[in-house]
Amino acid sequence: MSESETERNTAVTTIRVAPSTADDLHDLKSRGDTYDDVVCRLIENAGTHEAES
Repeated sequence: MSESETERNTAVTTIRVAPSTADDLHDLKSRGDTYDDVVCRLIENAGTHEAES
């Protein structure tokens, strides 16, 4: 992630997800990751896959 932790944490938004989605996100976390880290990786990967299509 290119942004510093301070920049990412200046504003926080809450999103609602189904419990099963929260479980899936938790399973994607690595030690020390935040949910923001996981979501950012998913977004980056989605952009990469769109570019390949």
